Amino acid sequence: MVPLMDKCDFLIVTPVLNGSRFIADCILSVKEAFVHHSFIHVIIDGGSTDNTEEVIKKNHHDSLVYLSIPGSSMYEAINEGIDFSEASFFYQLNADDLILPETPDYIYNCFKQDAAVDIISGAILSVDIEENSCKLKVPLIKQFTIKRIGVNLFVNQPSTFVRYSILKEIGGFSENYRYASDTELWLHLIRKGYHFERTAKCLSINRVHSLCAALSDRHAQELKTVRELYYSATVFLPLAKLFNSVLFLFTQVLAMSRINMYLPHHSKSFGGLLSRIYGVFFSTRRAGVVFSYPFFKGIFWFEGRFR
Repeated sequence: MVPLMDKCDFLIVTPVLNGSRFIADCILSVKEAFVHHSFIHVIIDGGSTDNTEEVIKKNHHDSLVYLSIPGSSMYEAINEGIDFSEASFFYQLNADDLILPETPDYIYNCFKQDAAVDIISGAILSVDIEENSCKLKVPLIKQFTIKRIGVNLFVNQPSTFVRYSILKEIGGFSENYRYASDTELWLHLIRKGYHFERTAKCLSINRVHSLCAALSDRHAQELKTVRELYYSATVFLPLAKLFNSVLFLFTQVLAMSRINMYLPHHSKSFGGLLSRIYGVFFSTRRAGVVFSYPFFKGIFWFEGRFR
C-alpha cells in the first residue's frame, strides 16, 4: 500500500496502458484546469510497452505522481490511486479524455454550496478523432435512478465527481469487472441512497477511437450483466427502453437548441470556431445538424476538421 499524502481538494486518478498518443494532452488539461485548487494527479501504468512512461516523465509537474503496476487491471489501478492520498473530491480521468478548464471551479462551488450533494455528473463532448465528428451528450433531468441507468442510459464517467469519503466508505471500485465497474459503482451508490446532482454543463471531452475498450463486445456484455444485477427485467422492459430513449431524444433536441449554454462559455458552435482545448483542434465552420440514427449516433453531430 502506498502511504497517504496530505489531504488535497481533488484527487485525480488516470489509469493508462500504451497511452503515449494521448497522455500528454490529458496531463496538460488537468494541470491547467485545477490551477486554483490543491490537487494530486496519480497516473497508474498497467505495464505499457510503448513510450508512455517517457511521455509522462517528460510532462511531469509537482502535483503529478507516476506509479507503474504491471499486470494491474484498470480498476485495480484506480483503487491503488484512491489509496494514495486523501482528498475532498475524487475524479477519474482516463488517459484519452480531457477535462475542460472551467470544470474544477464549477464543481468545487457546487459541492460547497450544497453539503447534501454526494455525486455531480454533467454533460460530455464526445469526439470521434477518426471520423472527425463529435456529439454533445447531456444527462436527463432525474436520470440517476435504477430504472433509467439500469435499462439503457448511463453516467458520463469523465464528467462525474464523487466525494472522496463516500468512495472510501464503500471500498472503492469493484474489481470483479474489467470494463464496467464504473457503471456498477453508480448503481451501487444510487441503491444506497447517495444524492446525485445532474448538470447540463459540459465538463469534459471524451476522445473516441477504434482502440477504445468501451467499444468492445466484452464491455457491452459486462454492462448488461451489471445492469441486470441492479434492475430486474420485466415484460415491460422494451417499453421502458423506448420510454427512456424518447426522453433522451427530447433532451438532446433541447441541448441542440441551447448548445452554447452547455459548451464552455468561451466556445462557439454551428458556424463559429471552437477553440483549441488541450490537444484537440477542431473547427465547426462546416458544421451541420444530422438527425439520422438518433438512438445509435446521438441526436446531432457537428462535423469539423482535426489537425
